[in-house]
Amino acid sequence: FVGSPPMNLLDRDGVLLGFRPEHFLPAAVAGEGPDRAVFSFAVNRVENLGSDRYVYGHLPEVDPEAKVIAKLPSTVAVDVEAGQSHPFSVDRGRLRFFHRASGARLAPGEVTVTV
Repeated sequence: FVGSPPMNLLDRDGVLLGFRPEHFLPAAVAGEGPDRAVFSFAVNRVENLGSDRYVYGHLPEVDPEAKVIAKLPSTVAVDVEAGQSHPFSVDRGRLRFFHRASGARLAPGEVTVTV
């Protein structure tokens, strides 16, 4: 799970669900539909870094204990405020699944996780 910021990992149905922060975008920009997993992102903090914005929060309906980070390029002009929930989405093809105990990657066909 190398990277900066690190991959988001959520415990879902006994499997670790992972996605990269740069693939987790406001639904208003990335869109919604059958090819996208949409989540209610409860935002705690927004950090403006010039070319990027890091948005920190959690997904209360999926794994309320896990911290989630979205990395938004400066070209994403959607207003995201701390203390509010916002719809964010990730392309289902970008979702990764891992065995909870070993950390081994699972093929999507091996997983029965509802997202």
